[in-house]
Amino acid sequence: MNLISEALVLQRKDLVVVVGAGGKTTIINRLAGELLDAGKKVVVSTTTKIFAPSTRNSVPVLLTDKLDDLQSSILNIISQTNYVIVGKNINYENKITGLSMEEVEKIHKINEVDFLLIEGDGAKNKPFKAPRSYEPVIPAIATLVVPVVGVECAGKPLIEDYFHAIDEICALTGLNYGDIVNEKVIAHIMLHPKGYKKNVPNHARWIPFINKVETKTGEKSALKLARILKEAGVDKIIIGSAMSNPPVKQIC
Repeated sequence: MNLISEALVLQRKDLVVVVGAGGKTTIINRLAGELLDAGKKVVVSTTTKIFAPSTRNSVPVLLTDKLDDLQSSILNIISQTNYVIVGKNINYENKITGLSMEEVEKIHKINEVDFLLIEGDGAKNKPFKAPRSYEPVIPAIATLVVPVVGVECAGKPLIEDYFHAIDEICALTGLNYGDIVNEKVIAHIMLHPKGYKKNVPNHARWIPFINKVETKTGEKSALKLARILKEAGVDKIIIGSAMSNPPVKQIC
């Protein structure tokens, strides 16, 4: 299984929410490309903010706050392109702003949409984070939640260079600013009900993706983290690098 879509065992009408840090947009971008190559119709959006993925040279973007026109507008676009990114508007950061839960549900009900891919929180391009009080924003109808961690954060000091939402990390772990964050700490946050398990619907599959595994050191850290997660009862962990070919290196 070299493709992310294969490793996740995606099924038609899956609503996939990618959360965490360390490559969420890249993973969504890659997933969309894999699904498009398989002839599927894909909608990408966010419940927070997202940079427009660049899976194709020209990606249609639908910006609307008109709920009544949402379904017909999406149908019109995907009937021609198979792919559309949907949001409210473009903000001052040049990001697409997110949809409400009602709008996400309305999109999911469109029979012609095979897959809906959602980015559920922000991380300021850092490898790891803990959720803030209002995150992650996961629709109740989500069928799969993919928490992401950039493996390069393992063994690094708890500073802004490597981590987002440091206060939240300290609150969940008891660490202080500047302390070393090892694989055990990362696993603790991933498994914590106020960490990456937060707001995950009971029925949803939960499959972590340890990303940016591109060196021997990274592979060693990824395997150590995966082992801790497996011992805690996690069914499946994906190890890989979403920017590499193939993107999936190992499934634990």
